[in-house]
Amino acid sequence: MKYKVGDKVRIVKKKTGDYWNWNHGGNMDHWLDSIMTVRKIEGDHYRMKEDENEHFDNGWVWREDMIAGLADEPKNNMI
Repeated sequence: MKYKVGDKVRIVKKKTGDYWNWNHGGNMDHWLDSIMTVRKIEGDHYRMKEDENEHFDNGWVWREDMIAGLADEPKNNMI
């Protein structure tokens, strides 16, 4: 995994398709272009601190392609 627990990461600015989570009406889309903190790594995805009370009180599943990079990196690598 590219990021570790405690890292501050920036979520990508744009997504592909209508919603990231089409079966939940795009409820995680409001996090686009936000800075979030990795709180847990589960297999091939991340859980973030800022959304831990959303999606059945466990937070959303974040994949590496949904993360633009560390929050302190330049924004030019954003999708």
